[in-house]
Amino acid sequence: MAMTLGLSIPFYNEAAVIPQSLTALADALSALPHKSVVVLVNNGSTDATGERLAEWCERYPTRFTLCDLPHNQGYGGGILAGLRILEAKEVDWIGWMWGDNQIDPQILTPLCGALVDGADLAKANRIDRQDGWQRLAVTRAYHHLMKWKGYSMADINGCPKIMTRALYEHIQPTAHNWFLDPEVMIAAQTLGAAVHNEETVMRPRLGGESKIKATTLIEFLGYVRGL
Repeated sequence: MAMTLGLSIPFYNEAAVIPQSLTALADALSALPHKSVVVLVNNGSTDATGERLAEWCERYPTRFTLCDLPHNQGYGGGILAGLRILEAKEVDWIGWMWGDNQIDPQILTPLCGALVDGADLAKANRIDRQDGWQRLAVTRAYHHLMKWKGYSMADINGCPKIMTRALYEHIQPTAHNWFLDPEVMIAAQTLGAAVHNEETVMRPRLGGESKIKATTLIEFLGYVRGL
């Protein structure tokens, strides 16, 4: 049965990787046996990201929709802006992925397959990290902090994350910061949702700069203490 996939993809100063990222994404979406609605979010970029995304939306108006934010809304805020647009559309599955091309978008095929087979949420589980020590350190710290609070799950901030419309509407994520991924995973675990983890490789960046900093972990720790 053909379903419709809705994706929110945030971009912040990613002009250098947009051509390769969206070319790979378009190929992956074409290979899916499902329809797709993709919102490309320019999250207040100060480089040519907005112009590049607008060009792609003009080239593929039935596939990509532009959400142009004048100011950066934070990691979660950028994703949520795209999700709000998707809420008004007829999509069966809804979620997000990154625009930096570090995860092969061909992973969308097995993720959608898992949802067809009955998963409530399907996500990437990065078992091979080629993206540098800092991002790996933050991910491991996330894992141990969440385990300390009683939440045990693989690669809590791994993306893409795609869930059924029913689960999304039940969770109604709100975090405008780096806590968005943990917010959704905590809610999914609490609700007893069936979660599928698809093993994948986190590739090195071929352009632009990572938005993960040492301060990201400090920010995250503050929210974990409040759980």
